Amino acid sequence: MTQPPSITPSPLLERFKNYRPGDIHTVAAKVHLMSGFEACKANTLTSAFWNKNQSALVVTFIGGYQTTLIADGYRLLTKCTCREWQPARNCPHVVIAWATLKRVVSPETLSHIRFNQQMLLDMKQYIEQEPAAPKTSRNSKPAAATGTANTVQRQQIQKNTNNYRLVIEQIGYGNSLRGGFKRGDEAVFGWTAHNLPTDLARFLASHYFYDSTQRYFEMFHQMTGGVYPIMFRDADGLETTLVYKKDQPCTAGITFDIRDSDVHISRSYADGTPLPTNAFVHGQMLFDVAAGVVVPVEDND
Repeated sequence: MTQPPSITPSPLLERFKNYRPGDIHTVAAKVHLMSGFEACKANTLTSAFWNKNQSALVVTFIGGYQTTLIADGYRLLTKCTCREWQPARNCPHVVIAWATLKRVVSPETLSHIRFNQQMLLDMKQYIEQEPAAPKTSRNSKPAAATGTANTVQRQQIQKNTNNYRLVIEQIGYGNSLRGGFKRGDEAVFGWTAHNLPTDLARFLASHYFYDSTQRYFEMFHQMTGGVYPIMFRDADGLETTLVYKKDQPCTAGITFDIRDSDVHISRSYADGTPLPTNAFVHGQMLFDVAAGVVVPVEDND
């Protein structure tokens, strides 16, 4: 008798089955835990999808924010596109995704949280669906045209390479920024993109999330050869090309200007030159949109 093929369980779901209910208190700070618990009373989910081996789940919330949960060996990696998330500080979206997923795989747990029942049903439906299969062309050529097809495919891959870019995006009208890779308007992740160029896939495999550090930008250029543009997208959705200048580090400062009885405080370079109004200092990097450059910021010490 032929045995049915074995189904490999999802590494992420297996991880959540083994979590203790109390582990949720280590997910985020108390203020974000309380906000997440309160938000569970309403259904804020709009969709979710798996990567190919179901080790990562990307959950989309109302407002377009995306939270990613990744089983990486013994670690659970998290990421969210909202402005409250930081690499060392999870947001309420992560709390909602964590709690909802745990409640679905272990229905007897987290009874102190009042879950919206439709949200639980939706999450159950999301995690039961199959990972998205790569799209195939309806107009595929016969095997006799293999040589021509391979040539066209190589040309298409080269064309796609030019469509990938690193987008640094302004959030609102403050100095908050977020970054990620896009192909057109499609967000690109190392575990979900189809036909991802090898060099970019290698970089994303070792750098899950964007980080405004000199090391991130140097590794990005080193591993990809600088063939993918860096774009800055402002609050109005307009994109400007930036060039990474690793050999032109700067030191940021603050200028105090006393005018009559008023003190005017402005951002500046160390020599007192004012920063342009559309320049941003984020993490270890300065994004000077007017000059079209991104440069490391050196420590005054």
